[in-house]
Amino acid sequence: MTATDILRRARRTAGRLARVAAVLAVLLAAATLAMLRAAKAQAGQSMIDAGRALAGYAEWVEPGRRAVVINGQPLAFSVATVDLDLDDVLDRYELWCRGGAGPFSAVLDDLEPVSGPALPEPWQAYALREQRDVDGAVGCFRTRGADRSDAAHRAQVERFAASQHTADLGTFHYAYAARTDGGTVVVTVQSERGVDLAAMFPPDGDVPGADVPDLPRPPTGRRVLSAGEAGHPDSVTIYAGGDDSIAGLRAHYERAFADHGWTVLADEVTGLHDRAFVVERGHRMVVIAYGLDPDGASYAAIAEPSALPETPFARREDAAPSRRFP
Repeated sequence: MTATDILRRARRTAGRLARVAAVLAVLLAAATLAMLRAAKAQAGQSMIDAGRALAGYAEWVEPGRRAVVINGQPLAFSVATVDLDLDDVLDRYELWCRGGAGPFSAVLDDLEPVSGPALPEPWQAYALREQRDVDGAVGCFRTRGADRSDAAHRAQVERFAASQHTADLGTFHYAYAARTDGGTVVVTVQSERGVDLAAMFPPDGDVPGADVPDLPRPPTGRRVLSAGEAGHPDSVTIYAGGDDSIAGLRAHYERAFADHGWTVLADEVTGLHDRAFVVERGHRMVVIAYGLDPDGASYAAIAEPSALPETPFARREDAAPSRRFP
């Protein structure tokens, strides 16, 4: 693998990490609105768009189930390819969402036929399906308890409005499926314990999470995204709303590289007001994108993907010129 290949893969993997974290956060918020009968058409398209982005990320991970933590809130994420038609997969998930039998989180290769009575309105408002020619998605809040009356529904929505915790609506489930030459790819997301949306998206201050070890946050701005996979070093942290200049951010991170012994592998202009560093230390490789957003506020996104070659880049014979900060 050449030096160019390593840098390209680092940036591409980091970009996908940032995208999957942002997509999951947006997906959950959109699904919550949809299940409360608000902007269903827009939410349906968001579910499709989110699934397509997740499927792109899924190409880089092993099949199976993994835990993703976004702004301190845990979500389960799984990927599988099944020998079932797209319509069949979506029918099964929708039926399960609407009260049919069958475990949503079962091993997808061993899905059994599901059947059961559909839930009456207004509980069906908690299930949303959107489908295109080659792909589709189903999202729902699966409710608990035998009381499915209108009064129970109103009480549940009122509890959610007060708490902003999705557990008051039920357990959140989402499935995206797409036809491929090798079968139907299925990506699922679920939250059994629910998500505290107020904590996940606070109106001010930092979102829950952590800063990146040995790479300081920007001088100004707030942390708006902190995401990663449990048990894996993959992570992405985004800061926004700052009043730093591009030159100030560049100098800030160059000092940090010197203080913590990072080697700069790439220093690029990626847009009119956007810049990026790729840095390495030992077996860690990190991508730092920074600049100004359309409103002129400064931002910095720091992504550390694990799916990279283990050989330290700076010691490869085909390595591009780099700057070493002792």
